[in-house]
Formats: sequence, structure tokens, C-alpha cells
Amino acid sequence: MTALLLMAVMSTAASVHIIWERTATRNVEKIVASLGAQSADSVRGELTSTLAVVAGTAEIIRSILFQGTIKADDEVRREFLFLSLLREQRAIGWIGFGFPDGRFFGSHAAAGGKIEMVEIGPGMPGKPRPLRRDIYHPIRGDVMFEERIHGETAYLALGAPWYRRAMDSTEPVWSVIDVLPNGFEPSVVVSKRVELYGRYQGVVMVAVSFANLSQALSGLQVSGHGKTFVLGGGDKVLAASDAPGGPMPAHLRDFPKSDALAVAAGEAISMKKGNEFRTLVDGGEIGPVYVSSFALPFEQWRLLTAIPRSSFAEEIDRNTRRVLLVVAGLVVLAAATAVLFSNLLFARPIRQLAAQLREVERFSLDQVRHVPTFLAELNDFSEALKRMAGGLSAFAKYMPLDVVRP
Repeated sequence: MTALLLMAVMSTAASVHIIWERTATRNVEKIVASLGAQSADSVRGELTSTLAVVAGTAEIIRSILFQGTIKADDEVRREFLFLSLLREQRAIGWIGFGFPDGRFFGSHAAAGGKIEMVEIGPGMPGKPRPLRRDIYHPIRGDVMFEERIHGETAYLALGAPWYRRAMDSTEPVWSVIDVLPNGFEPSVVVSKRVELYGRYQGVVMVAVSFANLSQALSGLQVSGHGKTFVLGGGDKVLAASDAPGGPMPAHLRDFPKSDALAVAAGEAISMKKGNEFRTLVDGGEIGPVYVSSFALPFEQWRLLTAIPRSSFAEEIDRNTRRVLLVVAGLVVLAAATAVLFSNLLFARPIRQLAAQLREVERFSLDQVRHVPTFLAELNDFSEALKRMAGGLSAFAKYMPLDVVRP
């Protein structure tokens, strides 16, 4: 009886704990799905807006040069045009123009809010080309000239992918470029062919640095210590929130092992196929990690979010442990109570009644007495034994009881 009571109490406690834990897990998964969708929508909106600005800026410059309003060789006016557009569009990193003879002119958003006007002159084949950099720093409502730097560069616009692909196309061309006139600067570039009165003039380019995209990702409200990545074709890492210092690792597997979220995201994409999924992978010391993947509306880009489960479930897990301890305490209390009451209500009265039955069996009828109990059935049984002993004692008038005793 006691074992059955204990089993009933423990099964009830286990059911309560399992229901609580499963409900909590479903709630966490709903939160992760909702947050991932919000992050994806934010990145989609930011990316669409930024690329629209980039494409629009390139078209503005192409139209102005196409109509002859400003000529590509007009150094003063083109500088004013490029500088004005770059200052107005914070997301843009480069605005440039490549000439058919290999010359290049562009405006570059440098660190610290400064702007560089970069000009690469003509040069001999196989020889460095002259480089001129005019540095401007911002002042209220304008910019002020700071210094001019002369040097040499091996950069040749004619050999750049953004130039080669656009010079033979009548449509805007998008390219992912690692090297720009100032060196290694991974960016997405839109370029357009420019003509004037039917004659080819060159190619205009507008670029957005992936470093700027990483800053935009850092501004996303990803819960706790989560991390987001933008991946391009071949799962190349283009941008990441909380990006490491220095050059961005090319792939997730190239991130340091200490970056548990990047390692978890890399493990997830190696296990899952397709652009959209959500899975839970082991994050080592930080525990399970939810990794979600969402397609982005550009090329083959996609967004990856990696969020430790503890960001959502830490308090839930703590409450689950509390519930488990409370339920365990209730189990112990219920078990102790069950044992106590089963002993008082069943075991002890039954043992006493068994002893009374043995007295009847030995015909020690004078030892049979009423054993009062809380249960009416056992109490009635005890009274019946007492009456039966009284009835059997009447035989003592006719024969000795020692004759029938075992």
C-alpha cells in the first residue's frame, strides 16, 4: 500500500515537472523564432535601403555625366559633386570614376569622419602610378582642407572587376570586391558604364564597405550575447556584429575557437542545407546555442543569428530547478505523510486484528478484545471478533477448551 502511494505521488510530481519543462522549452523556441524574424526583417530593410541608395547615387552621377552637365575631366566640378554626395549618404564608402586610360578619381569616407579625395594619374605599363590624396575634415555644415599627400600606387582601375564587368554592360553591375584604391577594403560595389554623345567615357562606381554593414548589424537588438553574420556565396563571411579586430575571417571555420558563437554557427551550416533553418547546437562552455538562417534579398546572401539558449532560458531554467526542488520536497512530505497515515490507519490496526485472530485460533478467547480504529470497516471487524469470541466461549460449559486448542 505504501509503495503504491509513493508511486502515485512520484508519478504526479514527474508529470508536473515534465509539463512545465516542455512548456518552457516551447516558449523559448517561440521567442527565438520571433527574434530571428525581427532581426532578419531589420537586416533586409537596412540592406534594401542601403543598396537602393547606392544604386541611386550611381545613377545620379551617370545621368549628370551622360547629359554633359558636368564632364568627367572637369576636376573642380566632379570633386564638388562626389564630395557632396558622399557627405549626404553616410552608408557609402566610395564614389569613384575609372577612365579608359587607367586613371581614377574618387571620394572616400575615411576613419574619424574624414574624407579623402583620391586621384590616380596615368602611368607607364608595369610601373606604379602617381597617387594624390587630399584629406578633408568635417566642420559645421562644411569640410575643411587638411593636407595633401603624394605617393605611388599599383592600383589600376582597368583591371578591377567592377570596371571590367561594367564597361561591356548596359545595366548596373554588382560586385563583391576586396581591394579598392586605398588597399584591402572588402565592399559591395555597383558600377555603371558612362557615355557622352554615344562615346564611351568610363565607369562610375559606388561602394559600401562591409565594415559599415557590420556596424549596422551591431546595432540590432539581439538578445543577450547573441551574434549575427551576413554570408555571401560559398558561405563567405561578409559582415558580422561584434566583428574581430583586423581583417574579417573569410569563413566561419576561420574564426578563433574562443568565439563559441561563430563556431556554433559554423557547425550549424555544416549540418543543415538550404538558406533558411533554425536548429540547436552545442556551444561548449556557453551551453546550447540557437542558430537561425534567413535568406536576404541580394545575390545569394543570407543572415545567420547565433543566440545562446541561456539568454532566454536562464531564468526559466532557474525556475524549473526551483519547481523541481519544491516538487521533490512535496514528494518527500507526501511520502512521509502517506507512510504515517497508512501505518496508523491500516498497518497497525491490521497487525492488531491479526493478533486477535491468532488468539481466536488458539481459543484464548479471554485475550480477545475490541481494537478501536478510525476506519469503520476495521472497527466493525474488531467488534465482530469480540462477539465471535464471546459466542465461542460458551463451548467451555460443555467441553474443556484444552481439547480443541492446537
